[in-house]
Order: sequence, then C-alpha cells, then structure tokens
Amino acid sequence: MVYLIILKLSISNYQLTITRMVPAVVASLIFAFSTTFWEQAVIAEKYTLNAFFFSLLIFILLKWQETQNSKLKTQNYLYLFAFILGLSFTHHFQTIYIVPGALFFLFSHGLTRIRSHRYISHRGHREHRGKNHSKILNAKFAICIVLFLLPLFLYAYLPIRASTHPPLNWGCPDTPARFVEHITAKSYQGNMGSFIPSLKSRFILHLNFFTSQFNIWFIPAGLFGFIFLLVKRPRFGVFLLLMAITNLLLAIRYDISNIEDYYLPSFLLFSILIGYFIHFLLFTLHSLLSRLIPNPYSLIPKTAPCLFFLFLPILQCNAHYYSSDHSDHYIAYDHSRNVLKYIRQRAVIFLEGDENFPCWYTHYIERQESDAVI
Repeated sequence: MVYLIILKLSISNYQLTITRMVPAVVASLIFAFSTTFWEQAVIAEKYTLNAFFFSLLIFILLKWQETQNSKLKTQNYLYLFAFILGLSFTHHFQTIYIVPGALFFLFSHGLTRIRSHRYISHRGHREHRGKNHSKILNAKFAICIVLFLLPLFLYAYLPIRASTHPPLNWGCPDTPARFVEHITAKSYQGNMGSFIPSLKSRFILHLNFFTSQFNIWFIPAGLFGFIFLLVKRPRFGVFLLLMAITNLLLAIRYDISNIEDYYLPSFLLFSILIGYFIHFLLFTLHSLLSRLIPNPYSLIPKTAPCLFFLFLPILQCNAHYYSSDHSDHYIAYDHSRNVLKYIRQRAVIFLEGDENFPCWYTHYIERQESDAVI
C-alpha cells in the first residue's frame, strides 16, 4: 500500500517509469525494515494490521481525490472509506488517528467545489439549486454513516462467543455492561495520564523514537519531503500533519511499556514523506539531465541515480536486522513450560499481565498440566 501511495503522489505526466517506481519501492522497504514494524510483522499482534488499515484508508482518499479532479466524479471511494474505517474500528481504535485529518481533507475539497459552482447558475435558480445540493449532501452523509456502522455489527461475535464459556474469555462480554466495558477498553483507561510535566518529558522521549526507526540519513529526507509535499499538494500535506499530530497527542498520554507500537502510523507517514522526497529529487535530476543530454535514447545516465537510491533499504535492513531477528528467542515459551512443569496436580497459578498468554497457550493448546487453573 505504501508503494501504491507513492505512485499516486508522483507526477502523473512523468515519462520515465523507473523514476516513479524506485521511490515507491524504496519508501515501502524503508518502512518494512523499520525497527517496530519489522518486530511486529513477525509476531501475532494487532499493530501491523492497523498499519494496513491506515495505508489502505490513505490510498482510498487519494483515489477519491483523483475522481473529484476528473470529469467522471464518483463518491464510491468515499463510501468505501467509511466502510473500511468502520471495519478497522472492530480491530483496534487506533485508526481514530486518521479521522481529524480525513475530515479536513474531505471538507476542504467539498468547500472548494461549492465555491466554484456557487455563481454558475442564474440568480433565480440559485436558491433551488442550493436546496437540491443540500439534499444530495445529506443523502451522501447518511450513506456514509450506514456504511460506517455496518461493520460494527461484527462486535456481536463477542457476546455470542463469550456465552459458550471458552477457556480464554477476556472481559467475559456476555452481558450489556461487560460488553460496553470491553469494547470501550475500560480496563486500559487508567493508563491515560494528563500530568503536564510528564507529558512534556514523554513528548521529547517519543520524538527520539524516529531516530531508532530510521537511518539518520533518512530523517532530513522525510522533513524535506514534507516541505515539498506542502508546496505541491498542500491539502494532502496538512492531512498527514493532522494525522501525525493526533497520533502524538494521544500517544504521549498513554502510559504503557510498548508505546512505540502506537507510533506505527507516524512511522508509516514518515516513510511516505521519504519516498516523496526521493521522487522529487529524481524528478529534478531527470529534468536537469534531459536538458544536458537531449538524446532520448541515452537512458543510462538518466536512470543512474535510481540505482543509488535502491541501496538505501539495504542500509535500513542491515541496521535493524540483529534487533529484529527473533528466530532464537524462546524465553516466553521456555518460561511457560517451566512454570507448568514443576507444579503439583490440581494447582492454581497466579500470573501478572502478559505472562498469562504463553502459559495459556502451553496449557490449552499443548495440553501440559491440563488440570491446572491459571
């Protein structure tokens, strides 16, 4: 999805295809080899599926913008955006980070279109046309609301499954009260802090996460990419900025040990900015070389810079391979087996936090000490 987003952002009338594809490849691989995404991608967790939802929603908005700027206007992508957003909420509420920026992106396009059509009709028809336009907007809004709410019915799975009393019944959401507590993550609301001095320190700490995710050379590339994006595509640049700000403001309030995982949306956005910077740089170089070397068949000197940029993901991979290689990590598995191995029969085991999960796996799936209670 990052690859496709960069292709959408690149200049459409660009003749040399490789100079559009290379930035897309580089950006997607730089994100793939970032520390947190790589670490999460090789385990059974929720954050990488969140990243997929984020990138898919961004791509859908770009497709919607593309249709609004063409003669064949359609709202199908807007409806798809509403449906996928609702679907993502059934997975994790992290995708709420995209909502403020998406509202700005959609309404800024809508207001521009309203202004451009306001004075086209005659004065006598203006009021009638305004009423029709208002009805159309209300109808579109209603469709979006219905499509957003439709996937939320997947939550009905929780009380249905909980009523069968499975061995892992987190929150036991088989009553209305427990169901609401479960889907609103009430047990995690105590982790949300608002003490100003701690927020300031966490803000500085969290900014340092970016230097651990990306090679130091990529940081200025992402910043310059954001500046170029604001110049060339200001609406989309502000949309990404609002999404990053929302991510930061909510994450610095959340006191949890694996807080870096909650910054995956911002890391994804930064990878897009790096890709856009590379595209802008290659476009400039290609334009310059085309003037210096007018022969259309001399592609080698024009495509040579692309080969240099293809080495950048290798640097990213090399820097983070060791920390992301968990092929020999058996700590959780060995710990759970040892806990269950040396207990007496019909024992009750008390564990804290995430220590439960490996022991539940060993107990219920591998059937070790099946008469124990965890």
